[in-house]
Amino acid sequence: MTISDQNLSRELHRGGLRSTRLRRGMLRLIETAPRPLSRRELLEDLDPPPNRVTLYRALRDLTTAGLLETITTTEGTRYGRSRHPHAHFTCTVCGRALCLPGVEPPSVDAPAGFQLERVELNLHGVCPGCAKNQDYR
Repeated sequence: MTISDQNLSRELHRGGLRSTRLRRGMLRLIETAPRPLSRRELLEDLDPPPNRVTLYRALRDLTTAGLLETITTTEGTRYGRSRHPHAHFTCTVCGRALCLPGVEPPSVDAPAGFQLERVELNLHGVCPGCAKNQDYR
């Protein structure tokens, strides 16, 4: 699926961000990836590759603007594009993370006096590829 620069620019502007080549490239890459991506994967796949500090700042800005979601895995933080609440599955052996769009996190209330910002549902287990390898246990 090809996502136009014009559509990405509009989305960035709606999020209160300037449209830069890096931000558009990051959104396009994450949008078309089959799974949430790590910082390392973004550094390897973006062309031209940004320096780490620039990438981290862009990830922070895109996440704060609500254009990206963070997924905490055993291997670190991954980034995905979400327009609806859903759960994630992370392989505890290889760190592969998948979105589970049909599984929604539970609705919960914050304790008295607290403000709830988000609810995450992260399932952890072993993916089919790692399950075939009996050495993971």
